[in-house]
Amino acid sequence: YDIQEYNQLEVVLHVNNKLDIDNCSVIVKLCVDTIKQLGFIKDDTPKYFKSMKIKSNKDDLKYNTGVFYLRFYL
Repeated sequence: YDIQEYNQLEVVLHVNNKLDIDNCSVIVKLCVDTIKQLGFIKDDTPKYFKSMKIKSNKDDLKYNTGVFYLRFYL
């Protein structure tokens, strides 16, 4: 399939686990590095990777799960 290169990326991660919320930042790092390697964004510098939000969401998620929301901009 053809890869569409985007100009900007925003990431939101909702999690429900026993870890401190800052421990989840490595998960976002690995995800963004993969997105960059696949060619969806040129780089993960602030020019392309605009924002990251990690939210504890114990009300809506089963324990020990997480959901990524990736927003790409042309």
